[in-house]
Amino acid sequence: MDRMERVTKLLMFLLSSSRPMTRDEILERSELYGPSNESERKKFRRDRETLESAGIEIRTEVGLGEQAGSTLYEILEEDYFLPDLGLSVKEQLALEVAASMVQLDTAWDEQALIKIADGEPLPPSPAVAQLAASAGIEKLYEAVRSRAKVYFDYRGVSREVEPYGLLHRGGNWYLHGSDSEERKNFKVIRIQGEVKLGEKGGFLAPADFDAANAMSSDPLLIGEETEILATVKVDAFMAKRVARTRGRIVKTNPDGSILLEIPVRNPMAFRSWLLGLRDHAVVVEPKEVLEDTIQWLTEIKGH
Repeated sequence: MDRMERVTKLLMFLLSSSRPMTRDEILERSELYGPSNESERKKFRRDRETLESAGIEIRTEVGLGEQAGSTLYEILEEDYFLPDLGLSVKEQLALEVAASMVQLDTAWDEQALIKIADGEPLPPSPAVAQLAASAGIEKLYEAVRSRAKVYFDYRGVSREVEPYGLLHRGGNWYLHGSDSEERKNFKVIRIQGEVKLGEKGGFLAPADFDAANAMSSDPLLIGEETEILATVKVDAFMAKRVARTRGRIVKTNPDGSILLEIPVRNPMAFRSWLLGLRDHAVVVEPKEVLEDTIQWLTEIKGH
């Protein structure tokens, strides 16, 4: 674990603690440090100073009773998260759009949006967003905020959706919600006609909903298509490199080549990834993925 990861986890640990804690309690319970000794105590002090130098207030108090004489540490939510700024739906949406359109060298924009959104993590956004294609995105955002069901046509079918969150992936907005008790992702630019809202407070979002994890940031898994497992053979030259970053090895052949199972929701992204491996990889199955890949390569060759 590198130092910045440890400092970030220390911040989360102190924020989530229900009471002030002594240094030794933090060393023992946070699982970020080794057994309490002078080296680990110095490490904690440096991490604490790093947080304080970033403007994060760590409150201290002197312990009583069994903790008499010890210093207790805590970070209060009201010291870390911004208070409600009273922004309208359009103002909050404008901030998120602006942050997704401009990529900075630092993460201050994402951190600010997390604070404005009551501490809820936001999905990562690429530098360029395709936002103008749908006039209904403001209604969808309002529906998410007010917990109102939405009604729209999608791929020729009338939908009644409980919207849990709006996600930005690969330059597109997706609505994540429950349609007929099944969680799905709807690509916003494919919504047909007018988006209509039901009554506010018409449903409760599931307790386990996490916008950051509702849709993968992996290009091959960004999409609304049904997930399929593609089996790909990678030769010995690229086997180790590909295995470190992609899929699950199902077989290692005597010549060093491997068979990988790769989950795919975005056929176009999968084809692009495969093309990047040139002649070092080939689709084995399923048949429809193999045929789709052959057709795509044939069309490219024809042009």
